[in-house]
Amino acid sequence: FKLASSHYCSFISKKTKLNLINIRPFHIYGEFEDSSRLIPTLINNMTQKKKIYLVDPDIKRDCLYINDCVDAYLKLAQSKHALGELYNLGSGKQKSIKDIFNTVSKQLNYKIKPQWSSMENRTWDQKNWVSSISKIKKNINWSPKTDLNSGIKNTIKWHKEFYKSND
Repeated sequence: FKLASSHYCSFISKKTKLNLINIRPFHIYGEFEDSSRLIPTLINNMTQKKKIYLVDPDIKRDCLYINDCVDAYLKLAQSKHALGELYNLGSGKQKSIKDIFNTVSKQLNYKIKPQWSSMENRTWDQKNWVSSISKIKKNINWSPKTDLNSGIKNTIKWHKEFYKSND
């Protein structure tokens, strides 16, 4: 269904000159991310000093900070190169669940060892998951500005302020 929709949007866009863009976001994280997702779950459990149960540590993600995602959407919306195109939206770098866990735990000084592989891998979990962002770089001169460490730092800061004010 996704592939058919993508091809249809591209066809209509090129036929009518309507600027339809197909964007495939990878793992977008940051402020206001659903609390059930990986990074908010890690932050929440680590700040409460809870034991963490995770999937295989070698599962990979391509993480993109929300501000970089918004920047790409805005540039694509204004672009003349986007007509009917499909763009991958990610960092172009894969990180393992273990890398993500270690980044968050280092910033929160969390010392409890996780229970790796104590959760069943989901059907979409992969050991190789990275976006090719060469097309978006070439067509609209976009690339992410926020590395994982900085994005996690911003997300932790927001998480602490948001949940403190909602107590």
